[in-house]
Amino acid sequence: MDWWQFLLSLFSVLAGAVVGGLVVHRLTLRRESLAARRTQRVAFLLDAYRKLIDASERDFLGADRRDNLESALADIMLLGGKGEIDATERFQQRFAEDGAASLMPVIVSLRASLRKELGLDVVDLPSRFNFRLALDGDPAPSRKGSAGARSGGRAAESRRS
Repeated sequence: MDWWQFLLSLFSVLAGAVVGGLVVHRLTLRRESLAARRTQRVAFLLDAYRKLIDASERDFLGADRRDNLESALADIMLLGGKGEIDATERFQQRFAEDGAASLMPVIVSLRASLRKELGLDVVDLPSRFNFRLALDGDPAPSRKGSAGARSGGRAAESRRS
């Protein structure tokens, strides 16, 4: 084996190692970027879910809850999947037309998507999914069969039928 064959072998090994290292590095960066994006998306959608739950089954929405509901719907429209976006669009359309709409399809769709994304089992949303405590001095809760949330005289029904 001549020295040039040795150098050629050495060069090919080094070139393979460098190219392989660059490819692995690039793939790792891509995987980490996708994981960070997924984590960010899940965090925003979890926050949106909490805001929807907070606004649901309310007789009246104050300015803070109204703003939170609007923010949650906007986050879903930006970061949600097709099912969540469709449910949110239907809610907004019905609310604009009728002044009342059910949040349940949005909540159920978002919940199912988040459980799937987090690798959790499929579990139906219980009919009593919200727990509300009344404190001394709070107005008496409504006894209607389908409690809703109101803001500016418009109702957003949220209890499962």
